[in-house]
Amino acid sequence: VTGGGGGIGRGIAAGFVAGGAQVYITSRSDLSTTAKELDSEGPGECIALRTDLSQDEDITALVAELTHRDGKLDVLVNNAGLGNVMHDFAEFPMAEWDRVNAVNVRAPFALTKECLPLLEAAGTVE
Repeated sequence: VTGGGGGIGRGIAAGFVAGGAQVYITSRSDLSTTAKELDSEGPGECIALRTDLSQDEDITALVAELTHRDGKLDVLVNNAGLGNVMHDFAEFPMAEWDRVNAVNVRAPFALTKECLPLLEAAGTVE
């Protein structure tokens, strides 16, 4: 669950943990305390992995870590996003626009693309 440290992302992670799943939460900040709190709420397990989704090398490192730990991924929740960015349209700084798009548009695409082998490894045909 990207952006799993608070709000909707934390709620999604909590639901999976309560259901007994092993859940990875990511954020640019340290979520080890959040992971411990979620661990205490259910039979599942929560693991925090610090990741800056605006950086390709962080996405690659995250996928490498997931591959090393499990070799598969049942669900990917692209929840992280920058939503508290307010500027008048005519004065919106292009650098800020690039940052918003890097996290809100590019990162989910890049992460899903890199996670595809892990998602396929978990898939079944019924």
